[in-house]
Amino acid sequence: MIILNEASPRVVLCVSSKEQVEGEALAQLMSGAGLPGVVHAAGLADIHPGMGLPVGAAYLMENMVYPHIPGTDAGCGVGLWRTSLKPGKINLDRWSKKLNGLDDPWDGDTVEWLAEFGVEASEPDPGLGTIGGGNHFAELQQIDQVFDADRVKDLGLKKRDVVLLVHTGSRGLGSALFWEYANEGGAQGLPGDSGQAREFMEKHARALDWGRANRALVARRFLSCLSAKESLVADVCHNSVEKVDLSSKEFFLHRKGAADATQGPFVIPGSRDAFSYLVEPLGDQRENAFSLPHGAGRKWPRGHCKARLSSKYGKSDMTHTKLGGRVICHDSALLWDEAPQAYKDIEKVMQELEKHDMARPVARLRPLITYKTRTKNRQGR
Repeated sequence: MIILNEASPRVVLCVSSKEQVEGEALAQLMSGAGLPGVVHAAGLADIHPGMGLPVGAAYLMENMVYPHIPGTDAGCGVGLWRTSLKPGKINLDRWSKKLNGLDDPWDGDTVEWLAEFGVEASEPDPGLGTIGGGNHFAELQQIDQVFDADRVKDLGLKKRDVVLLVHTGSRGLGSALFWEYANEGGAQGLPGDSGQAREFMEKHARALDWGRANRALVARRFLSCLSAKESLVADVCHNSVEKVDLSSKEFFLHRKGAADATQGPFVIPGSRDAFSYLVEPLGDQRENAFSLPHGAGRKWPRGHCKARLSSKYGKSDMTHTKLGGRVICHDSALLWDEAPQAYKDIEKVMQELEKHDMARPVARLRPLITYKTRTKNRQGR
């Protein structure tokens, strides 16, 4: 853990060496720490440059709300579900062929589904139950190593279980919310006790609930393709603003690509050709602003990946992983942009978490099928 600024605002970098972090990400972290109201800023082990502010960072604010910090996907998070799929009957090629229709609007009652998650809606929402683009995915995984058998058992899991990980968020709702406030004030922020801040927080809370509902419906639709059932293990958001009480004072905790470390065990995904880890937060989490890494962190910017990789790898290398998994992505640009090589090493992220006693691994998850997007075939199946 490196202290970049001792006085207020306190700025910490949750890695062993600054050389592990891009200079641009460090500059963005310090820039964010200079915003009015910041009392504490934390750069996490997966920190990397973002749009103006780094991804993989958390900021604790006194009486200030910044709608632009969580970005265009408020409510984005990662959920883990147990499945009824049998480990002895894994057939990746057959299962992959069955995953159809996930990019299309759901044919169920979205108003009723949202109501189950406390979200009021008056008309159907065609985006609900869809994954979206960018780094979002639904990934079938298998527990291939257990580090704490008792904790895994407490979560209703065991070695070799087939589970589903879903990474997505509030889709168009979060984007609309971002631009509504960006157009009104940009990065100037809102006084925390103002009516405008209260209005934003209400709309933001709806986006967070919508994101949870979306991940749950993606899981339902994905597993329905395989005639399987699901039950939730963990669901943790990593793009959010929340009101917190510390030492009898009220603050606003802003997370940008930073997983909420107060909700118990959750999964930190690796790339589609790397392991993911089910982890349990340790300690009081104050120094790292009650937040933990949400992934491995990007190494290369989007749009640069194909030029770096296409001379060395073919399409089959992108759709069949070294770990034996399958990748479903019929968007060629996205297939290259989300290549495993574009991401940092998840093992190094885990080393930092253990070294600094921020979290411990409970189980390791191996990717089986990573679903990004699939075009509809001519028969419409």
